[in-house]
Amino acid sequence: MSSESPNYPDFPKNADDLMRLIAGGVEESGTLDYKSRGALSKENAAEIAKDVSAMANSAGGVLIYGISEYPKDSPNAHLPEKLDPIDESEFSKEWLEHIIKDGIQPRLTDFLIHPIRLSEGGSVYVVAISQSMTAHQATKLTRYYRRYNFESVPMQDHEIRDVMHRVRHPQIRLSFEIRVAKAQADPMPLPMRQRDDSYYRWLKIGFTNIGERLAHHVRAKIMIPLSALVEPLPPVVRLNGILYREWDLDMAWPDSGGILSVPKKDTDPLLPKLNRKNTTIRLLAVDKTLPANFVFFAIYADEAPVFRDKILLSDLQATEVSDMDGLVREISGPP
Repeated sequence: MSSESPNYPDFPKNADDLMRLIAGGVEESGTLDYKSRGALSKENAAEIAKDVSAMANSAGGVLIYGISEYPKDSPNAHLPEKLDPIDESEFSKEWLEHIIKDGIQPRLTDFLIHPIRLSEGGSVYVVAISQSMTAHQATKLTRYYRRYNFESVPMQDHEIRDVMHRVRHPQIRLSFEIRVAKAQADPMPLPMRQRDDSYYRWLKIGFTNIGERLAHHVRAKIMIPLSALVEPLPPVVRLNGILYREWDLDMAWPDSGGILSVPKKDTDPLLPKLNRKNTTIRLLAVDKTLPANFVFFAIYADEAPVFRDKILLSDLQATEVSDMDGLVREISGPP
């Protein structure tokens, strides 16, 4: 799954992506929520606005209408059970967009509704929602909501104030991409490293400024499970019984291409809506399975609050390239 915009979280694009969520038992979280087709109704308009605004007021996320969950009193609660297709002739994409836009104030604009039409009939609506730079109210309920674990809960006064202050600080996020290439694609291998024809996964990490303020100083601390790495070098830390390699990155470090690099003495600030590639880390060869562990990270930027999150490497789909920089880029239009 990949995002079409640096502002949107990753979201499923087709029926295969949906089946991977179900088969993999991907649990609901603060940024992922499953809804059965029954959640779309005129009577539930206020609830739809509540759930969407809660995502925007929190870290952003993905709402999937058309996947039912296991019962809440079952051992599999909060896990996806099966597809529950929506009849587009009854509830269209335009109807859902109207409910979201008219049910939230100030009007929410940074969201995307992606219909996935199923071969057996019916559709699933995937709603990708960016983190907002201000607080949004569900107007019919006259309340502000945020995501907490698996729920949309009312916000306290101090939480509303914190969200409204987001625009005062840069909003920096990390981008993660997996590329598959031969080891010899490394442009400057270390002398002691023997070149080979094995295909490895390379984790590309970059900084993205999703906010409206430029960022002068950005640093990230990243922890990758040792079992996912080809070269498990120190520093190593233990968390919940699992060993991790720790990285400390900032914008002054250029992309290393998987080798050692020298930091620059200074660097330009990161402008709003732009991104900057930072480093490339070699993971296991493609014939080995990546561990089902999280990558943990924390982002520090100027006076902004620390942003902490985690991703599963297995959630990132790999793309094969002939070189580590990707000489040909696909773009949807001019900048």
